Amino acid sequence: MAYVIHFFTSEETNEVGCGLKSSKLSTSQLSDFELVRVLKTFVAKEDLPDSTYVLPIIEQWKKPFLATMQKWAVLFPKLNEVISLVSKLEEGRYLGISFNEPIEYVNKKEILFKMQELERGIPAKQRFDEFLSQNESWMQIYKPFCYVPNERIRFGVQERTKRICRYCGKRMPETTFKKDAHTISNSLGNIFFFTNDECDECNTNFGSGIEQEFIKYVSVYRTLAAQYEGHPYFTTQTSAFRLDVDKETNKICIEILDTSKARIKSSETQTDLYADGGYVNFHNVYRALVKYVIGMLPDEQLPFFRDTIRWVNGEMNLSRLPRIKETFYPEPEQHPFINMFFRYNDSTEYPYLIAEFHVNHIEFVFVVPGCQKDDFEIRDNILDDFLKLRKDNNKWRNLDMNHPQPIHMRFHASFPL
Repeated sequence: MAYVIHFFTSEETNEVGCGLKSSKLSTSQLSDFELVRVLKTFVAKEDLPDSTYVLPIIEQWKKPFLATMQKWAVLFPKLNEVISLVSKLEEGRYLGISFNEPIEYVNKKEILFKMQELERGIPAKQRFDEFLSQNESWMQIYKPFCYVPNERIRFGVQERTKRICRYCGKRMPETTFKKDAHTISNSLGNIFFFTNDECDECNTNFGSGIEQEFIKYVSVYRTLAAQYEGHPYFTTQTSAFRLDVDKETNKICIEILDTSKARIKSSETQTDLYADGGYVNFHNVYRALVKYVIGMLPDEQLPFFRDTIRWVNGEMNLSRLPRIKETFYPEPEQHPFINMFFRYNDSTEYPYLIAEFHVNHIEFVFVVPGCQKDDFEIRDNILDDFLKLRKDNNKWRNLDMNHPQPIHMRFHASFPL
């Protein structure tokens, strides 16, 4: 069982989650844990139900709050992040605290707008109405499902003897669960999402198979992310070129190894690398993306994706894979994360599950294929329609993954000077 307390500010990405976990205590018992009671006294001097509250920052409140959190941080180190978050808030700012209450996407937007109105006088109602108007089309079809990008989450059953691998379906003693399985590959920078429901055999097979293929596909941008603080250094090397970032100067270093396979074009503002990236199995790149989603699916959704899981495992083929959309951002995400969009109804036009995967400089938008609820052929251009519904103005490029055998990956990467 877990009881999660969220702390957030009016800035959408500035939040911290702190989880209380127990294999013996129920959620209601955890809600009576002393830390929860102490936090609620800072919200109000009375018993409060589990809900979401917004508090003004004043020095008389802030000092004792931080002092109390420092005492509890000895037992719960995650509270150090809460201390850092609140320490930076000056009088006139507001802090949101949610006691074990998942906040729906739309409700969270409304709360943030209200906090911004309290802090800066920006009219909340007008902005919220504009938000609803802009997003009304896709929200009538899809319900977003998001995890906090920088909150440590462990998916699956805590007790090892009761675990069932969500990929192969085996349990102990048929298989083992000794490894600390990352839901998204650790090599992509994931330090927050872990799963108990991936057995050691599947973990090894995925790690040396489809996940390696995906890492190869994103290798250039994984290397380039090292220019930014908090990102590790990696080198990309093929038979055509070698690419890395100098640790001392933080400049991009490109070495052409085969001029017939790679070339550089430079201008005053940027350098362009045109190269053969070697052989890549695009089916396996798609499989890896979907594997990451399956690892984070809510348990109640898993029965709809049995064929999807078989496809991820390489046990069956799907006749045709829909195109994937890809876009690039100047600055990389420090931690990879996934957003999911579940269809509300039994539409035969839109797929049941569309996912976004953000890693380094890249965002992928893709259909999760093979879903039991999609008993119709998914159109190649369906993601164009989805992005139009969202009024997304990013520059997207199509990726055709219908190549069951490895083919040459040709790419063009631009590096600003």
